[in-house]
Amino acid sequence: AACVTLFIRLLQTYWEDDLFQNGTPLLMQNGTHTVTSGLLAILIVFRTSHAYGRFWDGSTLLHQMVGDWFDASSSVISFCRFRRDPTNDTDILRFQQLLVRLVSLLNAMILADLEGAESSDDVQATSYELLHPDGIEQEYLERLCKVKLKHRADTVYQWIQNLIVDNISNGTLACPAPIISRTFHFLGTGMQHYHDAMKYAATPFPFPYTTVTEMLLIIHWATTPMAACQWTSSIPWSILFTLFCVFVLWSLYFVAGELENPFGTDLNSLSMREMQHDINESLAALVADVAQEVPILSCTPASAKTALSLRSQRKVMRKSFAEVLGGHNSVFSAGSSASHVTSNR
Repeated sequence: AACVTLFIRLLQTYWEDDLFQNGTPLLMQNGTHTVTSGLLAILIVFRTSHAYGRFWDGSTLLHQMVGDWFDASSSVISFCRFRRDPTNDTDILRFQQLLVRLVSLLNAMILADLEGAESSDDVQATSYELLHPDGIEQEYLERLCKVKLKHRADTVYQWIQNLIVDNISNGTLACPAPIISRTFHFLGTGMQHYHDAMKYAATPFPFPYTTVTEMLLIIHWATTPMAACQWTSSIPWSILFTLFCVFVLWSLYFVAGELENPFGTDLNSLSMREMQHDINESLAALVADVAQEVPILSCTPASAKTALSLRSQRKVMRKSFAEVLGGHNSVFSAGSSASHVTSNR
């Protein structure tokens, strides 16, 4: 477009008498170009806004889904403590360890489906880290590979539900049914968020709207040089105006295309590999020894109650987590510093 503007300005400069007398129709009226630009700007801004909304809705649904997996896993692991039988510790441990591995596998299969690839060979999510998949019998993983890509998440989801029901029947999960039903509720909500997110991966922006926008962009690209030549007699300024008008609209159009699918594999999509890593770390933390314990009071219940009442009257010193650690404060600070350095890198 800038080259076209330069060409028209050169024609005006060297052949003005022959080609540009009395308002030749080669140049278009400013009013016509203003109307065309305004209409095109409305179309592009609408599409960009819609794409921006799709991006953040997709991010919200993905984080809600991961939160549902964590809630379901945390709840059902806690339910194992109900009527705990010391002779049943092996079954409880087996159930918990298999559960977190299946949840990690479920999340990875969902992320693979959200990529929208036609072939499983093109899916990047299959290379995401799983939570120690060697702990699952190889036979079942091989069976899962034979299932169609879009049905693998459904298969793993059914495995998880079957696992929970089997452990209810053998007494590992002895909680009352209304309490255990919360786990199935979280699992179902997570699958709802997954299927809701699929509409952004499977449903592109309407093709007719995109076609009309592209046609108007081409018309605008072709007519802007002619309009810019009427705005000023300076060749540099004519070229600058043309570059600005064309660049802004085309940039917004391409930005909308990049944001339209938040689950793609390009640099502008969501970092789903990092999400898989985060859910793996969260699941591993649930079955760690420290998470299986319950803290106890360091004083009598009466003293604890008195301390809280004095705290409200500001008669006792208030402390932060770092201050409570006391001698371990340096270790805590070192860990925080290391995390900060790692994040900066």
